[in-house]
Amino acid sequence: MKFSWKIFLTTILIVCCTFSIGGMILMSSWLQQFLEREIQFAESQNMMLNGALRTASRLLPPEDYRDIHAVAERVLSSVLDKSREQVPVQVADEEERSLYQTPAFAGYESAFQDVSEQQSGYVILSEDGGYRIHFISHWKLGSGVYTLETVRDITGVFETRDAQYRLFIRLTVGMTCITGVLVLLLSKWLTKPIRSLSRAARKMAKGDYGVRALGKGQDEVGMLAEDFNRMAEALEHKMDQLKEALRRQEEFSGSFAHEVKTPLTSIMGYADMLRSRELPQEIRLQAADTIFRESRRLEALSFKLLDLMVLKNRELAMESVGAKTFLEEISSFIRPSLEQRGIGLSADIEDAGICIDVVLFRTLILNLLENAGQAFGESGTDDPGGKPAGGERFIRLVGRYHQERYRITVSDNGKGMRPEELARITEAFYRVDKARARTSGGAGLGLAICSLIVEAHRGTLSFESEAGRGTDVTVSIGGGKDEE
Repeated sequence: MKFSWKIFLTTILIVCCTFSIGGMILMSSWLQQFLEREIQFAESQNMMLNGALRTASRLLPPEDYRDIHAVAERVLSSVLDKSREQVPVQVADEEERSLYQTPAFAGYESAFQDVSEQQSGYVILSEDGGYRIHFISHWKLGSGVYTLETVRDITGVFETRDAQYRLFIRLTVGMTCITGVLVLLLSKWLTKPIRSLSRAARKMAKGDYGVRALGKGQDEVGMLAEDFNRMAEALEHKMDQLKEALRRQEEFSGSFAHEVKTPLTSIMGYADMLRSRELPQEIRLQAADTIFRESRRLEALSFKLLDLMVLKNRELAMESVGAKTFLEEISSFIRPSLEQRGIGLSADIEDAGICIDVVLFRTLILNLLENAGQAFGESGTDDPGGKPAGGERFIRLVGRYHQERYRITVSDNGKGMRPEELARITEAFYRVDKARARTSGGAGLGLAICSLIVEAHRGTLSFESEAGRGTDVTVSIGGGKDEE
């Protein structure tokens, strides 16, 4: 059952029960008050007639005591005026024989049997749809005790009650219908945000993660809608991340297959040529050299992939070293290789203590310097960044301590990168210049490894580049300033 119908039925049930119970209590109270008033009136009427008879009994001579009918008729007729002659009155003796009746009492029978002279009171009788009060009292005349019974018709009270009941039922039905319509509209309005949440949840289950629920306000439903929308935003963000991760994984798989396929094809082709035919010495040496170079390329690729897998699970062996000594040793190691390609390397390093995994951090800096060297292309060729062959080519290695962080920047004046290339350079197998990277033996894994090393050191890796003007790569890690 829908929640709106639950609200509707529950509210209608509560309204009906409350209205009915309240109405019944009110009408019962009203009937009781009217009955008490009629009983008091019947009692006062009986007591008035009884008092008149007692007074007459004290004033009458004894010889008149024998004719009770005459006494009662004379006294009661004097008390009851012409408008009251229809009051049903009966006088009876101790043996319950009727001694006197008004004409109005002729249609009734006495309602009291075996009533002693000390007893008085009333009884309410119902007959043929009518209701009446019989009231009895006693009076003495001489040595005899007589009963005075009066009757009062109260049928009007019960008829009014029945009319009130019928009116109440009609009012209850009418109010229930009106309340039902209002409650139904109100429940639809109150559950509108919930229906919106339900529609949004169904759309989200079908894959539409951009859907949002309607509903604002400080009530519980509005807060639920806001929480749902925050959950939907987080879920959409996670799904985007998963899609991006899946895209990268697919690109990784495709790039890996391509990287392996190309050298394997060359190796298999040249090996088959050497195996199946006699070749001149020069061609055999060229084929063997190609097989060797492609094998080295596969070896380098396997080591790079091993580094990627190890970095994701490796616990760092941290130790404190001096940044100046560490970085100058690396620059001295790679400088001859760069100079052979016509690239100068300068180092401007401020000393400070840094806590690092020496092996991994050495791999990081070497990768950054080698990657900067590849930004110039091969020696003697035109530079894609617009510099003529043989122009000044340089790399700067700078280390600075700033705000309790040590920053290492590798800058080059090579070809640079476009913004769309800059956003993807840390992805595995991504290469800005695919042809040049392949001829130089690269596989596009260097910066991916660098990113993992920096992340393992809880540092940051940032890039600034402009096509034709060069690239700056900055590594920032925690450090401490050496005291002089």
